[in-house]
Amino acid sequence: QFQGTEEADIDNLTNRAPYPSFHILREDEVSSAVQKLKGDSSKVWNRNVRLLQNLQKTFGRQKAEKIMKGDEVDGIDQVLRDTKEEVEKEYDT
Repeated sequence: QFQGTEEADIDNLTNRAPYPSFHILREDEVSSAVQKLKGDSSKVWNRNVRLLQNLQKTFGRQKAEKIMKGDEVDGIDQVLRDTKEEVEKEYDT
């Protein structure tokens, strides 16, 4: 749970993966990604939160959680496009 959130807030799902996972991050790839974000890696977390909020607003909490578990839901492509557009406008990237 993130500071300033309630236990049931959808933001907290950004810490979950649909399946157990192990990430191998190469330092140069991470550095390159952060440079693309103008040095602000928090933009990744903010984008993920925005996506989850949009999924919940569009489909409801239960379907948003199902999507996080890998279930396919009609209309998700539009939510992804809309969220990308919102974030790009916000960050002017």
